Amino acid sequence: MLPSMESIRQKKVGRLIKEEVVSFFQGQGRGMFGNVLATVTGVKMSPDLSIARIYLSFLPSEKKAEMLDRAEENKGRVRGFVGKRLRSALRKIPEFHFHNDETAEYSQHINKILDSLDIPPADEPEQQ
Repeated sequence: MLPSMESIRQKKVGRLIKEEVVSFFQGQGRGMFGNVLATVTGVKMSPDLSIARIYLSFLPSEKKAEMLDRAEENKGRVRGFVGKRLRSALRKIPEFHFHNDETAEYSQHINKILDSLDIPPADEPEQQ
């Protein structure tokens, strides 16, 4: 992963939006995902703060495509909620784009690869 090139302002706005999206999912949006656990793993802001890329993780992960579609269908509600809560902090509420966070699946994939490697033990140094 490349080092983050986000400005301090982008990071601050991203944190504010993340907090409010989490608040929405815990309150008004509680039934949106049924019995699937949704976690907001991060928010990345565009340089001009006009787009918020919101990363979600779902358990069980078999339904992630369906849950991501539900998030997209309801993004107007989520954005409206965030807009009301942050209207004094932000001049303009950004567009929301929901994305699936693949970090957990990727780490499991890497662990499987590492577990499947057949690495012989290192030779012990001879003692004199």
